[in-house]
Amino acid sequence: MIIAGIDYSITSPCLCVNDNFYYFTKIKKYQMDIPRFKGFSYPDTEDDVEKFDIFANKFLEIILEYDVDAVFIEGYSYASKGLVYNIGENGGILKLRLKENNIHYFTPTPSQIKKFATGKGNCSKEMMHNAFHNKTSFNLEKIGFSPNKNPSSDIVDSYFIQEYGYFVNQKK
Repeated sequence: MIIAGIDYSITSPCLCVNDNFYYFTKIKKYQMDIPRFKGFSYPDTEDDVEKFDIFANKFLEIILEYDVDAVFIEGYSYASKGLVYNIGENGGILKLRLKENNIHYFTPTPSQIKKFATGKGNCSKEMMHNAFHNKTSFNLEKIGFSPNKNPSSDIVDSYFIQEYGYFVNQKK
């Protein structure tokens, strides 16, 4: 079974599948294409729906390429502030694309992912990074990512969302 994990945001969405990471970023130095990491340039549009459609279509293309069986998308935070409607629209477009392609998706809460990764449901980004490094022995700083910032934190989150998906499916 192939599972994808997605940390889906309106600023730096990240998809992890087979421990490969695909993300959008505005920062040029992170728009890299190296083994395991593909950083796409941020859509050049002021139209949110157009931008969200670009995110969803690119991630769907990758999901179909890997023949993913299930997608785990981090659910919305109950304490979300700011552009919550935009966040909902963004997630809705992705979920619609997945449904149109008969791809099952699940939405674990952020606290479920954090607890799975660190044992603490309200852990810090630093704790998540440490858990990622301990689990993968991979140092994101060595390839130029800033710790605890996007897209680094999105990479870490998407990895643990993917791993959570595998864990949940093993229990079935």
